[in-house]
Amino acid sequence: MQGAFVQALTYSPPVILGRQMLPFSCWHGLLLEAAGSPYIVGGIPTTSDVVYGAWVCSGRFTSGIAADKRALGKWGRRQRRAVWGDVLLAFSDYIEAGLAGPQYWRGGNEKSVKAPYWWHLALFAQSKLGFTEAAAWDTPVAKLSCYRACDAEANGWDKLKTDSEAYGAAVLKGEA
Repeated sequence: MQGAFVQALTYSPPVILGRQMLPFSCWHGLLLEAAGSPYIVGGIPTTSDVVYGAWVCSGRFTSGIAADKRALGKWGRRQRRAVWGDVLLAFSDYIEAGLAGPQYWRGGNEKSVKAPYWWHLALFAQSKLGFTEAAAWDTPVAKLSCYRACDAEANGWDKLKTDSEAYGAAVLKGEA
């Protein structure tokens, strides 16, 4: 069994800049992507990126935290004495853990998706798992990825890798 399936249920998010991070959710991914966060779209993060990321990732879909720019600015200014190297690394580790999902074999007739990945996961949570809209947006991405992989496999999809296959592929690439 891939470790992603265990981690999706057992990961405890850290406290960053004094705020308890929630499990990384579709809602968090959507807001960070919309803001052009280098943690999601690539690039080198700045202290502003991590302040915004910590603000967003400590809130839920229903909390409205993302819209309160005045409170964000006030809170962000109070973070001046942070040890930024440690904070940037901790937030990067949090994002990486939050996005850890099962590994798949690529190939075949795969289509590229045009709608954001976050919407696909939220739709899956609502349509297949019966979640409310708020619950779908607040559920950890890693957990939804595992549920979605199991559902696909139960319906005949055979692209999920075993632990030994994932390790073997990493060895062949020189990554293990």
